[in-house]
Amino acid sequence: MARSRVGGRASIADECAQEAWVVFLESLARWEGRSTLRTFLVGILLNVIRNKVRSEARSVPLSSVGPGSGDDVGPTVDPERFAPEAHAWPGHWVAPPQGWSVDPASARELRETLEETIAALPPAQRDVVTMRDVLGFDADETCNALGLGDTHQRVLLHRGRAKLRRAIESRLGLDPVRRPT
Repeated sequence: MARSRVGGRASIADECAQEAWVVFLESLARWEGRSTLRTFLVGILLNVIRNKVRSEARSVPLSSVGPGSGDDVGPTVDPERFAPEAHAWPGHWVAPPQGWSVDPASARELRETLEETIAALPPAQRDVVTMRDVLGFDADETCNALGLGDTHQRVLLHRGRAKLRRAIESRLGLDPVRRPT
């Protein structure tokens, strides 16, 4: 989570993670049980990272945070993947997303593609995807740790996963749009 949050800068992420563990151990007696220990720890980690970023006087452009930023406008899935109005089933999938299998030799390359794609996601999407799909947090834990509403969390997760799917399909050379004959 720390590496995801600080843009993959390993030394800063490791420093923040270590500091979060120290704060966690010092604060454990004050934990009130209103959240899981895991959520409590991630909350501490996020606060440590915020303080670290503040102390280094780095700023993030407003255009890169929150909903509607960057490439978050427009359709999440390419409209070409859906049947046109003239089709018998307009708006339905032309062909549903394909499943894939990866041989062990290319699994490492695919993992690198996923890591690069996650790192390139807008910060809010990156945080949600990392917590939900990498760390295994549930929706409530993610919302609590990041201070998001359930709907916003689901939108960020959907958009992030759609970008990951496109990256995987591209990496595997899959044609996501197969027009019916």
